[in-house]
Amino acid sequence: MKNLKYKIAAVLGSVICFCGHQVQAQNIFVDLTSALNGGNDTGTLSINAPAGYSYSAAAPVVGTTWNTFDVVPVELPVGTTAGTYNLFTTSALQDSVGSSLSQTLNISETVTATTTHANPTTGTGENVIQPGGVMAQAWRNYNNSSGFYITYTIAGLAASTPFNLYVYGGTTTSGQGTQVTLAAGNVLGANPGSGATADTTQNYNGAYGSLFTSVDGGTTFELMASGTTWLELEGQSDASGNFSFEQIGTGSQAYLNGFQIVPAPEPTIFALFGLGALGFTWMYRRPRR
Repeated sequence: MKNLKYKIAAVLGSVICFCGHQVQAQNIFVDLTSALNGGNDTGTLSINAPAGYSYSAAAPVVGTTWNTFDVVPVELPVGTTAGTYNLFTTSALQDSVGSSLSQTLNISETVTATTTHANPTTGTGENVIQPGGVMAQAWRNYNNSSGFYITYTIAGLAASTPFNLYVYGGTTTSGQGTQVTLAAGNVLGANPGSGATADTTQNYNGAYGSLFTSVDGGTTFELMASGTTWLELEGQSDASGNFSFEQIGTGSQAYLNGFQIVPAPEPTIFALFGLGALGFTWMYRRPRR
């Protein structure tokens, strides 16, 4: 009986460790850039947290590795006719601590009429607080108001699993944010399936398009309020393990700086943790005979 108790506790502990490993393996950070990759279409960039803050962006996840995607090589030229065009296909990804992943990113643009301007183009945001941070550059869906849209799809995730999507959109001009909409199969229950950033609020030093502000004059930093230059959507991967959203909106909701997708805490994981904790407590605190 003694050996059985030890075995039960060990199994519960192993399950907890396995779940934690699986969650960490799918933390994906994406930075949309322009000419930051030395002429390469894709790469990685290390983005550090500003002073006094623990994470490199809004997602409360450790790690500084961001996957970068350069808009310059994939811009559709003036005169591109209506259709859907692949900008990046099955692009390799790393997780937030720099480990290679089996998940990939696909980016496509749907053109609804012949283009009158290269699309997508670029925009810039505030990057004094966090030089080289996710807000430094943005992809602009130039023909956003004409119904053009860009689709981002992470493939190879665990199927039918809750994920939180953190979206970043804003430039140094007030009112230039982004709107995104989850694919129907990625909406989770009654949670909102779309959202927009306003970028109409200045940070402590009067800048628009900033992810961070300060309450002590610039010694330590904290996030701007949700909905200013970032937002969070709670969704789920579909039955095929894909998580997809579209960048489309009205007016100046055309600027997407980047995004993070991280597994949402699941009740089953917390339940397993509770069982494991009880198992270890039972094992070590039971009366000795």
